[in-house]
Amino acid sequence: MRVSRILFAWELGTGFGHIMPYLDVADALVRRGHRVFFASRDLNNAGSVFANVDVTFVQSPALYGKIESPRLPGHSYIDVLHNAGFSNPVHLAARLNAWRFLYESMRPDVAVFDAAPCAALAARAFDFRRITSGTGFFIPPPTSPVPALRYWADNTRLGLDKQESDMLERINETLSREGGKPIEAAHDIVDGDSRFLMNFSELDHYGERAATDYIGTFPPRSFGENYDWPQGSGPRVFAYLYPFKTIGSLFESMTRLCVRAIIYAPRLGEKMKRQYASSRLHFVDRPANVNRVLAECDAAITNGSLSSSASVLLAGKPLLTLPTTLERQIVSFRVQDLGAGLSAPQLRPLGMARKLEALLTMDRFTESAQRFAARYADQDKGWQLEQMLSRIDSVLGEPVRRATPVH
Repeated sequence: MRVSRILFAWELGTGFGHIMPYLDVADALVRRGHRVFFASRDLNNAGSVFANVDVTFVQSPALYGKIESPRLPGHSYIDVLHNAGFSNPVHLAARLNAWRFLYESMRPDVAVFDAAPCAALAARAFDFRRITSGTGFFIPPPTSPVPALRYWADNTRLGLDKQESDMLERINETLSREGGKPIEAAHDIVDGDSRFLMNFSELDHYGERAATDYIGTFPPRSFGENYDWPQGSGPRVFAYLYPFKTIGSLFESMTRLCVRAIIYAPRLGEKMKRQYASSRLHFVDRPANVNRVLAECDAAITNGSLSSSASVLLAGKPLLTLPTTLERQIVSFRVQDLGAGLSAPQLRPLGMARKLEALLTMDRFTESAQRFAARYADQDKGWQLEQMLSRIDSVLGEPVRRATPVH
């Protein structure tokens, strides 16, 4: 097998969901003798995940900090691009140049883009192979204009045609100054030679896609710490959460409901952890072994990220979602539509408490989660790994062309 240079690129979003899915495939590629690079938005998380894999890390040329006039809440992929800084030609050009420098330095044979629209746009100037990857939120269907994301809302007055044409004008203006080829539609940004759609049709942000080969999203087979549950009686709840203003009231509700909890909240302050920690609520400092903790829990709580939420459902457990972004809100409503969980998007103390109690006392949520798990019982991380390696082999099987800019 020919030795190749493979780059994974991530620039938008937070957490482990943009890194963890590539642990097993990166390890397999390294074992085959390939050179693997990871341009990561979060080097700390990347270092933790790939601690035992020979992967070369670089900082992703992503947008850091805030932009002027963000569109919140967003309604479409165009708003996602706007909030990622695509409306500022100067800033967009700077990041495009930074990605081009990385490509010229690394000389990849294939690049895998996860939530990396600027990286993907810059790659259009090169001849290496491109694979678009992710849950689907950053991968709009090949239609123009791109469809609305908030499927539960009235979207008739959004003016998606005008929004997309305005965005394309700004992007193409920047590309023209840099000598790049224009794009004709927003979805052109994520077009590539292959695709890893790491989702399930029931949870897809855009709804089920025709003729699309989903490859699911699964927790890694061996990552994380094994933690013991708090002693005593009461339901066992696993929580993976990032902070929000009313999170303290959630911990108070968990105490009142007499749950025994393992809580991984990596950005929660130590003062708050000490305030709410008890013989029943155990805060842990490192990611838990997801396969074990979900097999043993009675219910779980997440912020609604696709990877963590799907892992809960695949374990056949009910889920309370507390979304803090549009992407997570969509997943949360998909889970609720399935009947496998409840969402409290307004993060109100009473709503969170009542919904957690309902999940712990009403069997119908667990039954729906178990039906989802049974539907995908023949798929797992090993199956997904084979899908990913097969597609990488396929694109590498074509004449490999080094990262030389196209002029």
